Amino acid sequence: MHLVDERLRSATGQDSLFWLNRIGALIEKCGRQIEGYEHDPHLKTNDPDVWVGELSTEVWKAMLPRIANAGTDPNLAMSQILSMVLGLFFARIARAKAHDNRRPIEDRQHAIAAAGWYSLYLDQITHSSIRDHEYFPKQGWDDPHLPTATYKPDAAQLSRAGYAKDAIEKMIAEPKKTQPKKPTPKKKPRRKK
Repeated sequence: MHLVDERLRSATGQDSLFWLNRIGALIEKCGRQIEGYEHDPHLKTNDPDVWVGELSTEVWKAMLPRIANAGTDPNLAMSQILSMVLGLFFARIARAKAHDNRRPIEDRQHAIAAAGWYSLYLDQITHSSIRDHEYFPKQGWDDPHLPTATYKPDAAQLSRAGYAKDAIEKMIAEPKKTQPKKPTPKKKPRRKK
C-alpha cells in the first residue's frame, strides 16, 4: 500500500488508514438501525449518497491547498483521489468480510469473487482504449510515444498560457514535433586490406 499511501498523502495530507477510518465514521454517523435487527448493533442501513457526499467534500477540502495554483486539472485530480479512496474502501472491506469466520462461508466466497471482479474492472478502466473514440469523438488521437507525435495546442490554450497573438498563430500554423527524428547513422568507410 506504500504507493497508495504516498499518493494519498501528497494529495490530501492523509494516508489510507485515515481515509478508511473516516469512511467508517461517516457510515456510522449516517447509519440507522434496521427494523427487526435491533439485536445486532453493527447491522445498520444508511443513505450512501449522504456519506459519499460528505466524504467527497472532505477529500476536496483536503486537496484544495495542495492543488491550488499547481496547474492541475481539479476535476481529474478529484476524480483520481476520490476513486482511490472509495476503491480502497471497497477492496479492503470485501477482503475483511471474506476472511471473517463469523460470516457464512458462501458470503465469504462471494466477497472474494466480488473483489476479484472489481480488480478486473479497474484494470479495464485504466488500460482498455476500445471505446475512447466514443468517449471523446472530437479528439484527434496522437500517440505521444511515436516519432510522428505532434503538439497542436488550440488558440485558447495558448492564450491562457500567456502567449502573444502572433506567436499563437505561428504555433498553430507550424506544430512542432514532440520528438526529433533520429539521425541516420553514417556508414563507416570500409578499410582496404
